[in-house]
Amino acid sequence: MPRQPLGCFYLHWSDGSDLTALDERVSSGTARDADFAGAVVGEAAGISHQACGSPLRVVDLNQVIPLFSDAVERSSAHKYQQLCPVCGKRINASILEFIEPGS
Repeated sequence: MPRQPLGCFYLHWSDGSDLTALDERVSSGTARDADFAGAVVGEAAGISHQACGSPLRVVDLNQVIPLFSDAVERSSAHKYQQLCPVCGKRINASILEFIEPGS
């Protein structure tokens, strides 16, 4: 029995990887480490955009989970969401995806 509550984490790619083909390789047991080379780890979070005050549900970069030995390099190369979907102003955060913008 786990001593800590289970968490939900997301793998996120911004390099144009064909994720449908990757899902098929994972399902068939033929996926390789190279298939995950462009992935970073994210976690769902609720934030408020400082400029407009809008509440946002996002997948945010998680640098605490040591899933990949080259996590720093991956996070540096990754493309992040840069504009608030509500007001269009810049967001200074490591947002991978918006889940529920402005909800």
